[in-house]
Amino acid sequence: VRHADDVSLDGTWRFRLDGGAWRDVTVPHDWSIEAAPDGKRSTGKEWGYYPSGVGEYTRTFTLTEEDLAGNLRLVFDGVLRNARVSVNGGKAIDGSRYGYTGFTVDLTGRVHAGENTISVVVDNTKLPGSRWYMGSGINRSVWLVKRGGPFLVPGSLDVRTLSADEKLARVEFSGLRQTGGKVESVKEVKEIANPVLWTPETPHLYETEFCGERVRYGVRTLAWSAEKGFLLNGKSIEFHGACVHHDHGPLGAASTPEAEYRKALQLKRA
Repeated sequence: VRHADDVSLDGTWRFRLDGGAWRDVTVPHDWSIEAAPDGKRSTGKEWGYYPSGVGEYTRTFTLTEEDLAGNLRLVFDGVLRNARVSVNGGKAIDGSRYGYTGFTVDLTGRVHAGENTISVVVDNTKLPGSRWYMGSGINRSVWLVKRGGPFLVPGSLDVRTLSADEKLARVEFSGLRQTGGKVESVKEVKEIANPVLWTPETPHLYETEFCGERVRYGVRTLAWSAEKGFLLNGKSIEFHGACVHHDHGPLGAASTPEAEYRKALQLKRA
C-alpha cells in the first residue's frame, strides 16, 4: 500500500563500515557483496566468504510546519540486520532483528521543521545467521510516510474476495483506522460488475481507495480440499515449488525493481 504523500528515501546515503571512512552509497544497499571473497573470513562457505561487520548509514530529509501537524513515520522495508535507528541524535530505536521483516519508526516528538537527520546502525556480526547468503545493510526501500488526517494503521489492512464469478464480485476491505490517539476497526464491501478474475496468466489488478490509502488487489476465489486439491476461481491449479532466496546472485541482496521483476519473470517462465 502506497500513498501519494509517501516520500521515497532511497538513493544517496552516507555510509561507513566498521568505523572506517564515510562514503556515498545508493540505498537499497548490500555492503557485503561489494568486497572480494576471502577464504580466511569466519563467515564461511555458506556466505561465500564475504564480510559481515557493523555498518552505519546517515542522510537528511526536510519537513515543513504543515508536515508536523500530521502523523509521520519512517518505514524500512528490510534491513539485514539488528538495526538501530536514531533521529536528530535522539535515543536509538530498535528495528527488526529479522532482516526479512520491515519495521516502522514513529517520528512523533523526534523531528522539527527544516532539515532532520536519520542515522541507522546495522550490526550483522552475529553469524552464522542462516545457512545461505543474506547480505548486509539497508537492502530494501526506505519511506517517509506522511498522513494529514485519519490513517490506516500499518500492517492492519486485509483485502479478501467474498465471492466472485463472471457477473459479480464482492470484495471486503478491513483494517484499523487511527484518528489522533483513537483506533477503531473499519470495514467496507465493494461490488464489481463483470470482474476480470486474477489468474497467473491474466494477473489483472484493481485499484481502490480505502481509508485514504491506494490499494491494489486481484479478484479471485481460493478453495482447497483433499479430494480436489487447490482451486483458483473454481479451477484446479498445480503448484510447482522452487527454492528461491531473496538475493540476486552476484548482484547481492539489494532489492531493485528490475532485479525483482527479472526473478519473477524467470520463475513464471519455468
